[in-house]
Amino acid sequence: MSTSDQLQQRIREKVERAIPNEEERCGALALLACAIENADDERNDAWELRQTPQGLALFVGRRLGCRLMRGKVEMSVMGPVTEETRAILGIENEESDAWKAIPGGVSLSFHVEKALQARELLQDSFEKFVDEAMARVRRKVSLEYHVPEAVAYVSSVVGRDLPQPSESEDMADEDDIDSEDETAASREPKVRGRAPMFDHAQLSIGTLISDIDRKKLALPDLQRPFVWEDTKVRDLLDSIFVGFPVGTIVLWHTSDVKEARPIGGPDALKTTTLIIDGQQRLTSLYAVMRGAEVTEKDGTKRRITIAFRPRDGRFEVADAAIRNDPEFLPNVSELWSQNRTKGQTRKELLASLREKGRLVDEAYENAVEENLDRAHAISEYNFPVVNIQKTNRAMEANEEDVAEIFVRINNQGKRLGHADFVLTLLSVFHGPLRDQVEQRSTEMSLDAVIAIDAQQLLRATCAVGFHRARMSAIYRFLRGIDPTTGDTSVTARQERLERLERAAAECIDSTTWRDYMLRVMHAGAVSPALVASNNAIVNAYAFYVLGKRIGVPKHRLDELISRWVFGTLLSARYSTGSSESVFERDLTRVEGLHEDRADDFVTALDDALGERITGDYWANGLVGALETQRGKAPSALAFRAAQIILGARALFSDQTLRNLFAPPGKAKRAASEAHHLFPKAWLIARGIKERRQINQVANLADVGWYENGTIGAKNPAEYVPRLRDQLRLDDDRWGRACAEHALPLGWETMDYDTFLAERRQRMAELTRVAFRQLGGEGHAPPIPPPWFLPGAELVWQRIVETERSLRALVRTIYSKRYSQNAAAKIEQFTPDTQRETLNRALRARPSGADPLSVVDYLYLAQLPPLLFNNEVWQDARARLGATQDAKQRLQFAIDQIVPVRNEIAHVREIPADRLQKANVACGDVLAMLRAGT
Repeated sequence: MSTSDQLQQRIREKVERAIPNEEERCGALALLACAIENADDERNDAWELRQTPQGLALFVGRRLGCRLMRGKVEMSVMGPVTEETRAILGIENEESDAWKAIPGGVSLSFHVEKALQARELLQDSFEKFVDEAMARVRRKVSLEYHVPEAVAYVSSVVGRDLPQPSESEDMADEDDIDSEDETAASREPKVRGRAPMFDHAQLSIGTLISDIDRKKLALPDLQRPFVWEDTKVRDLLDSIFVGFPVGTIVLWHTSDVKEARPIGGPDALKTTTLIIDGQQRLTSLYAVMRGAEVTEKDGTKRRITIAFRPRDGRFEVADAAIRNDPEFLPNVSELWSQNRTKGQTRKELLASLREKGRLVDEAYENAVEENLDRAHAISEYNFPVVNIQKTNRAMEANEEDVAEIFVRINNQGKRLGHADFVLTLLSVFHGPLRDQVEQRSTEMSLDAVIAIDAQQLLRATCAVGFHRARMSAIYRFLRGIDPTTGDTSVTARQERLERLERAAAECIDSTTWRDYMLRVMHAGAVSPALVASNNAIVNAYAFYVLGKRIGVPKHRLDELISRWVFGTLLSARYSTGSSESVFERDLTRVEGLHEDRADDFVTALDDALGERITGDYWANGLVGALETQRGKAPSALAFRAAQIILGARALFSDQTLRNLFAPPGKAKRAASEAHHLFPKAWLIARGIKERRQINQVANLADVGWYENGTIGAKNPAEYVPRLRDQLRLDDDRWGRACAEHALPLGWETMDYDTFLAERRQRMAELTRVAFRQLGGEGHAPPIPPPWFLPGAELVWQRIVETERSLRALVRTIYSKRYSQNAAAKIEQFTPDTQRETLNRALRARPSGADPLSVVDYLYLAQLPPLLFNNEVWQDARARLGATQDAKQRLQFAIDQIVPVRNEIAHVREIPADRLQKANVACGDVLAMLRAGT
């Protein structure tokens, strides 16, 4: 057996020990395999699969993504996680501290038997976490700890080849500059240092527990709820048991009584000694040694149960197997209870083992006795304590000092994010505002497209209040720090907190949030599964509130924000590691705008979109972005949102995609499923085996779950005719269905690569049509009509021909009469009310273009007035057949054509009689032009 085979065998044995049940093990490895594929799809050079003492761990973008361990699975996702999902999966703990570098990220722990359900319930939120983690990678990811044999083992179990990561090229360190100097350089002399405001001591765990019992020691408002997992509590006990250091406790002693809350409970109390650092450790020890309940961040209460095996001094989180093992004390709390002595505990344990026929010799008894003594003595362990208090050399620390100490302590190792720092500041200086933000974020998440947590709502509030996005800068700003001297101004801090409170009142308004969610859904984002970036939704909400404040009329603001949501999601504007910087630049565009500046507000956001979403983006950038196998790629999700905007139905169904993505009620199976148009098995049988090629988003279409089950793995040239006959889809209905899904007619018989290329082009066109339906590209040249408006294509061709002929006529007449001044005259004769619109459209004109190209940027309705001008009308009349009624005929025809042209361009279906009238009008104009030649 080769070395590689031996290693794979050891991995197999390790995982089988960790998860003995074969069915549960296969489910957990299937979940891990999907996680590997998702990570590789996102970026194949920034993930690794490592061995751990108990199993396997997948790291994505240097962060833990999924870990299999003894009887459990740990998975990182973008939160918040719904109560329903928690209940179904039996989630034991939700840890958010580890992922503060990814705002909204949480780590979930659940029993291994729930792995297959987790794959369905957490897929979208895990993929979003991977996207966020990978977007933050700025340097080459080392694969030093990657174990290829582990991937091979997982592949052998799930029955398909899994990818291995690739070595990346060296990358420049381009981390977003997310900090600013706290103070600018100042030449003014200043004495800033001072004597230490603390001293050192040691206190035993027993003494600290006793102080908690007597309500002498409690938690200030700035402390977070209890968030530790039971495994961390187990590890803390084990470290103390073997004599390792476990950190320092920091206490704040005050002269005045302070409002506080007890460890393990929500009730308020008053005390003079507060825990600044060490809350999680002291809460854990108190809960275990007193058998007390802990209150988690959602207000629920639970008990921590840690088991102890005296034979070898091992602590474990209690589960069913451990509770039934006679070698374990199922709850180590018994050691410190008053119910029985240590001797009784030892005697009963040994007697139980003998009754069950276990060998208990002298060595066993000695080990049990010594380990029980050592465990019981945990209460005597001395913690190093830093007491912040008035000393002989220093004044007493105030609340601001303590808030700064707390932030600096927690900033070590990035345990907290900058949004946490701002929340901490609110706890100290404006507790009711923090409570309001946290309460309303929970309420606003109910029945919303995306859930919004307190940090995200705080970000939107700070954007509205201060037009700033970098939370590190906002933290310093709210503290009232003078940017030159570095001094803290209480007056400035109070004024800024009042501004923040006013902004919060606007952001937490229930009607505003409801109306905004309707605009998000109008942009096609009717389900969390269609949202590539929660940041984009939260940031757009800030602009919605700002637009209301500035006074943008509601109908204009609604259209603008739907367009902004769609455009920022499509272009992944806020999906990179520098999203805060981009958001702050966008806020700067509208900073200083007040009432009566509604037009400037709308223009600023449209211009921001226009910088990225250009003609080249539609023709090349988006088509290239759609060449991906990532179903959650922004371009792929935007296409599906576009289908919803345009009212598309699921393929082979009369159900609209909007209904399938946001169905009523809950079910075990999703209403909509992504169907491989060219099935996997069929492609593999023809030599196309590369997963990236098979899973191209251009090969996927949304169908109902039932229809997906009936298609099977047949050649599309076989299943399409069968389903068309079964569903009675005539050519018109089938043509409309293909058009709504960007499928070229006859696609089922096309070469696979040719099909992918042509469909990507059509997907980009359909997405552009949806963007225009939301009001985008209002001043851009017309695009070809969508091929899914029955009867419109022929009329459009006639309109294009008519428009082209009239533009050529204007160009010819003005060139002949005004020569070099022709373009200037055209602009001069354009009415003042339309000239600003023309000037904005001309911004897209390439530099160095022919001045007369101005004609190409005029609307069809603007052409006749240029011909009717007194200086050129006689020439124009001659070119229009020289009839007496030429002016009236031309104007009447244009009045028939323009509304139809605009409705086609905005993807609105048009009655046949109006199409016919427009067609006849085009024929009349073209006949006039032919008569004048």
